[in-house]
Order: sequence, then structure tokens, then C-alpha cells
Amino acid sequence: MQKLALILFLLGIFVTGLLGTETRLLFFWPGCALIGLAGLIAVLRWKLRVSFQPSDWCLLTVLALAGYFGWRAWVSPVEVYAREDGAILLACFVAYLMTVTAASHPKWRLV
Repeated sequence: MQKLALILFLLGIFVTGLLGTETRLLFFWPGCALIGLAGLIAVLRWKLRVSFQPSDWCLLTVLALAGYFGWRAWVSPVEVYAREDGAILLACFVAYLMTVTAASHPKWRLV
């Protein structure tokens, strides 16, 4: 199951980069759906173990960036941009969790 979740995650990143070249959120949805499915599979069948802890500065910068995106989505006067920021924030959260757990070993970080 872990390999299936990782394959779906990488496929979602690829599809998002391939189709998400326009400003409309419509082209981001297939990649976000694949990343979300990978996250669901990971939560249902994956033991979240972190072998090598990330640095505190890395966690702080990720938290600051997520806070900025969340704040920008919350106060955005344009609803379309707010939804896009929210979807990107959730996809980044899933991507971060999967990267921290699946690629926590230093040799996998290079890959």
C-alpha cells in the first residue's frame, strides 16, 4: 500500500505540473485529486513513522509559509483565488506529510 500511495503521489505531482499551467483552478483538480487519493491511502494503511527528524528551522519556515497561504486565502477578495490557494495548501500539506514519512532517510531525500 505504501508503494501505491507513493506512486499516486508522484503521479499527482506530475499531472499537476503537466496540466496546471494556466491560472484557472480547473486544470489543477486532476492532480489535486490524485494527491488527495494518495493521502487517503496513506492515512488508511500507512504507519506514519519518521526515522530522521527534520530540522526545527525547516519546520518553522514550512509553518510560516502555510500560515501565509492560509491567511491569503482567508482574506482574499476574489473567491476563485481563495479556493485555489486553499486547494494548493491542502495538497502541499499532504505532499509534506508523505515526503517526511516516505523520504525521511537521507538517501531517499537525494532521490
